Amino acid sequence: MIAECLETVTQEHAVRVEENLEQPLTAMMALRELYELLEDYAPVWYSEEAHYRARAALGQRTVH
Repeated sequence: MIAECLETVTQEHAVRVEENLEQPLTAMMALRELYELLEDYAPVWYSEEAHYRARAALGQRTVH
């Protein structure tokens, strides 16, 4: 099991968040997670071309 720690600093205090992963994070898992975030939040700069490139990188041909 891998334990990762993320610290973020607010104006008043630091918040510590720990996450235990059952398995190591692979590049494909990270890419899929980033793709899902981009699809959910759809930032202004996330163009249709970038969407299709991300899907191609994941090996997706159809929308799930």
